[in-house]
Amino acid sequence: MKQELLRIEHVSLNKSKIDYLRNLSMWIEKAEILGLISLNYHGLEELIDLIINNAPIQQGKVYYDGNSVNSYLGKVKKENKVCIIDRQSRLAPDLTVADNIFVLRKGFKKYFINSSILEKEVARTLTESQIEIEPNILAGLLTEGQRYQVELIKAVSFGAKLVIVQNVGELLSFNDLSKFHELMKCFAKQGVSFLYVSNDYREVFDISDRALLYKNGQIKKVLYKDEMHERTVLPYLQPIKDLRARENMERRSVLQVKDLYYDAANKVSFLIHQGECITILDKEKVLIHHSIMELMTLGIQKGNIFFNGDKFVEEVLLIPENPISSTLFLDQSYLYNLLFLIDKKIDRSVIPTKVIESVKKEWGKKIGRVMDCSSIRDLSIREKYQLIYYKAILYRPKLVIVMQPFAVADFNLREEIIKLVAELKQSNIAVLLLSSYAIDIKSVSDQYIVLGEESEIQ
Repeated sequence: MKQELLRIEHVSLNKSKIDYLRNLSMWIEKAEILGLISLNYHGLEELIDLIINNAPIQQGKVYYDGNSVNSYLGKVKKENKVCIIDRQSRLAPDLTVADNIFVLRKGFKKYFINSSILEKEVARTLTESQIEIEPNILAGLLTEGQRYQVELIKAVSFGAKLVIVQNVGELLSFNDLSKFHELMKCFAKQGVSFLYVSNDYREVFDISDRALLYKNGQIKKVLYKDEMHERTVLPYLQPIKDLRARENMERRSVLQVKDLYYDAANKVSFLIHQGECITILDKEKVLIHHSIMELMTLGIQKGNIFFNGDKFVEEVLLIPENPISSTLFLDQSYLYNLLFLIDKKIDRSVIPTKVIESVKKEWGKKIGRVMDCSSIRDLSIREKYQLIYYKAILYRPKLVIVMQPFAVADFNLREEIIKLVAELKQSNIAVLLLSSYAIDIKSVSDQYIVLGEESEIQ
């Protein structure tokens, strides 16, 4: 008979008059991998803080490992033995894998450490987990996939009965994610429980014994194995219209890639025209780590890349992963950010007043009041993403390359990005999307390529 490890009963949590959790109830069984599909991020950080640190609540009770640990009357226990694995590395980069796993864990009280014995112990642990990592390698030299594996082993060695895994699919390649999932299953068989948080329901379905649909601080539905399919989830998502329709106009080719060989990219060939969108599913992050823009400069092992234009750098715009921090000036005005690339387009160091007024007149109605903001720092994530794509449309390059378009995006933001990509297409701009994990963007993609499967167009 299965036993519960965590139970949250009718919990409400608010801060500064904002309701983050509203009458939320859920449970996690021992040795279970419970998936949590986050339809948005509202209250998610507070939920994780509640599970780890027993954050103050205004209603309900929390039980962990058979004991009452938190209630509306006040928390009974300071924190629970729960570990989290996410984007933030919790390894000391200048220490070895062995030191990170054993020496830095809580409760390790040996003052004289025999490094050879420690390394042998860690080597045994890694071998049992079927992980090929040297115990004496510095943590800072690990790949992203290895870092996640070591953090999981560290969490289990620490004695955590519950491990929260958050959005790992956004960073790991397909193979690294598969290895990490296998390691999770191995530890689950040993009695460790997992809360697997992601906004990609397919990723959650692949690993979970049971799954929760989460939105706005509430559990909308509990899904068991026989219910884990797309038709169960779709009614909870905002409908995305089919955006493939294109204007009937003659379209010129913009970029042709012919028989490209580069590491795991095997004989990639495609042709993209004005107003088209091609999506490349790059499971091993071959072209993501070395974008086509870099390949044009660095050279390729075999094959050809043809660009229909005189100035590749000026006529191709790159939107990187997490573009807010790298492409926007948060303390500058909306108009400053919107016009930032125009000086290159008109080849003028100072943008004429008539150009500025023309842009304000053309875009003012579409953008609305935020156009008058003297600083964009406090704009919503959605408004900042709109600004990034509006800037691209105003600049009008021949090709826009988007790296990991849906990284850290919830379902609502994902829908907005799809609409913005459609606007690029409607402006007769070619779009190339590079993604390392499967996201349903066929509604906006004219061609779909999977690297590593003969790189054929789907």
